[in-house]
Amino acid sequence: MAMESMVTAFANAFKSKRLVFRQMEDNDTDRTWLWKNLWSDPVGQGLSNYNVFVPSSEKTCKKDYESIINNSLIAVFICLPPEPAAEGGDDDKSDKNEEGEKKKKQEEKEDEPKPRPIGMLVLSKPKADTFKMRTAIGLQIAAAYQNKGYGREAVNWALDWAFTFGNMHRVDIGTPSFNERALALYESIGFKLEGRTREVFFMNRRWWDDLCLGMLVHEWEDLRGLKVAK
Repeated sequence: MAMESMVTAFANAFKSKRLVFRQMEDNDTDRTWLWKNLWSDPVGQGLSNYNVFVPSSEKTCKKDYESIINNSLIAVFICLPPEPAAEGGDDDKSDKNEEGEKKKKQEEKEDEPKPRPIGMLVLSKPKADTFKMRTAIGLQIAAAYQNKGYGREAVNWALDWAFTFGNMHRVDIGTPSFNERALALYESIGFKLEGRTREVFFMNRRWWDDLCLGMLVHEWEDLRGLKVAK
């Protein structure tokens, strides 16, 4: 039974009910998608980046992307699964020779639909000098896919991965105080508001607080109805 449960856990580790999670690769294709769909959007950039609000550039994107790839515990694209391939008609049965079948299978493999990215999610590497294992979630969803519950699903997946495979004791997440939607989302998932650093972000002629939220492993276990593994 142990083997079967482990196989099931591995098979489902990088998917949730509606989403799949693909490792971000250090290549031009992935960098270009992130730049065009996330970091070139001023609204998304303003909500996710707490630095001075200046226009983003592809050069900066490349540098920041490489930093994420090299310095994160896990960095994934949040994706919608590929659409099922259409079944072939009667004509597909006409080619009976082995070479033709091999060629056809190779072409089908090359044309196989791939998961469609809709956002990104990052978990930070635990610091070497921390007594308990902890990580922090960074999340961004492309504008066209917001308000559909994908952010909630992705954060819940990140929690499950961190506490099931990452051996974390706690998971942190934060937001500036002007982002009431993010705060409401995180609290509804089960994060506890733990701290407020006052007036650290200057945006739109106002100073805003930095809100820190966290979840401990035993709180996650209670939410999932699990017992501590022995």
